[in-house]
Parts: sequence; structure tokens; C-alpha cells
Amino acid sequence: MSGAEEKTEFREIPPDLQAVLEAHRRWVASEGREGAKANLRKADLSRLDLQGAQLRGADLSEANLIQVRFSGADLRGADLQRSRLQKVDLNGADLQGAKLSGAGLEGATLRKARLQGAVLAPVVLELADLSEADLSEASLQGANLRGVELRGAILRGADLKKARLQEANLWGADLRGAQLQRVDLQGADLTRAGLQGADLRGAKLQGANMVQADLREANLQGVQFKDVDLYKANLQGADLRGADLTDAAGITRAQRESARME
Repeated sequence: MSGAEEKTEFREIPPDLQAVLEAHRRWVASEGREGAKANLRKADLSRLDLQGAQLRGADLSEANLIQVRFSGADLRGADLQRSRLQKVDLNGADLQGAKLSGAGLEGATLRKARLQGAVLAPVVLELADLSEADLSEASLQGANLRGVELRGAILRGADLKKARLQEANLWGADLRGAQLQRVDLQGADLTRAGLQGADLRGAKLQGANMVQADLREANLQGVQFKDVDLYKANLQGADLRGADLTDAAGITRAQRESARME
């Protein structure tokens, strides 16, 4: 799925960049008393191996970071707005509180990355791999997540309003309390996903797989369930007032009776 899994011929890190990285490492370690904060705005770091780099709070806005190896890097609070991150390797990286608005992350790998509270709105993550990543409370409003791998990802309380998640793999993902108003989940796989208390008003679910999904207390008012598979989905206390279940598959009378309906 991702170019980061292809063999990349990395460039040698230039001496001046090595000096900047070392100064920034000392700046972080000394809490600003020594060294200097890295200003790499608009810098070309493409195809560099920066595995495990210390870049907490660094300015990487509008930088060219295509095919960079950032696996295990500390990018907490870093400014990555409008940066080019296509096919970047961010597996296991710490991006808590990072700013990624306007960034291009197509085909990036972020497996098990920590993105709690990160600002990713708007951002393009089409065909990226975010399996088992932690996106709790992250801002993804209007993000392009088409075909994204989110198997086992944590999205508790995340803001995904108007996000595009067509054909995305959300198998077993934790979406408890997520804001999913007007999200596009057509053809998405939500098998065994946790959607307790999630707000899905106005969501597009045509052709979605929601087998064994946990939808307890979820808000599904007015949602059209055309060709949605609800086999063994838990609808206890779900708000289905005004919802159209005519073409839903796998739904039973017991499921209907456990939900809140008109």
C-alpha cells in the first residue's frame, strides 16, 4: 500500500543539518537553556533517514519530507503544516499535539503512531496506513481518508465531521464518542468497530460492513442504511429515529426493539 515499504535509497544527511539536529536535541534536553530550536521551514529533507530523531516542537512547515524515514521519531508539538509527507515512514512516531493542517500524507505509513490531539484538518491521508495508530481526540474534520488502513486504530472522541472514509478499513477500530456527522463511510469496513455514543447524524453508509459493530447509544437519526450489513450489530439504545432500515441486511426484530425508534 505504501511507498515507505518499498526500498528507498536514502541520501546522506548534510553536515549543516546534522548541526541543526544536534542543537535542537540540546534545546529539548535543556528545556530551552542550551542549543537552538530547529527552524526547517521549507527545507528539503526528502529521502533522509531520520529514524528516532528528536524533533519535538520543531518547525517543519512547508518542508519537503517525501520518503523520509521518521519511524520512532519524537515529533510532539511539531509544526508540519502544509508539509509534503507522501510515502513517509512514521511508524511508531510520536506526533501528539503536532500540527498537520494542509499536509499531504498520501501513501504514508503511520502504524502504531501516536497522534493524540493532533490537528489534521484539513489533510490528505488517502491510502495511508494508520493501523493501530492512536488518534484519540484528534481533529480530522473534512480530511481525505479514502481507502485508509485504520484497522485497530483508536479514534475515541476524534472529530471526523465531513471526513471522506470511503472504502476505509476500520475493522475493530475504537470510535467511541467520535464526531462522525456527515462523514462519508460508503463501502467502509466497520466490522467489530466500537461506535458507542458516536454521533453519525447525516453519515453516508451505503454498502458499509457493520457486522458485529457496537452501536450502543450511538446517534443515527435519519441515516439511510442502504445495503449496510448489520448482522449481530449491537443497537442497544441507539437513536434510530427517522432512520431508513428498509434495505439494511442482517438486522433482526430483536435489534430493532433494542434501539430507540419512532
